[in-house]
Amino acid sequence: MKKSSFQFSEPKLVNINFKINSEFIANNRTAKIKINFKVDKKVDLDNRKAKIVLMCEIGDDKDTPFYISAAEEAVFKWEDELSEDNELLNNLLNQNAPALLVSYIRPVIANVTNSSLCGAYNIPYINFVIDKDNN
Repeated sequence: MKKSSFQFSEPKLVNINFKINSEFIANNRTAKIKINFKVDKKVDLDNRKAKIVLMCEIGDDKDTPFYISAAEEAVFKWEDELSEDNELLNNLLNQNAPALLVSYIRPVIANVTNSSLCGAYNIPYINFVIDKDNN
């Protein structure tokens, strides 16, 4: 195996907010929990690095038992050879980097929600691939 030309710093949790929804009324139906992601990127092409923050927001209405928001951050770096391939670099920054950050934030969300009466919430697999035909 060969070391990748695309590396990252140790991801860190930079923000978390959790609140039980006191207005939630449990019934026999399964609550459909909304989940939203936002990716904030600060790319420095000259120094071949990017600071990427993945923000996750789950819940936030009367039909969900909790609300949680969290943000995970890492700095991604790449070697010169990737600077020449814009499509590959864009894929790494727009798809691979956020997918990697989800894998770090997933156990945090599960642990926090599991510590409440709601039970553990596991973030599902997320597709960060942008469909060029539909955008």
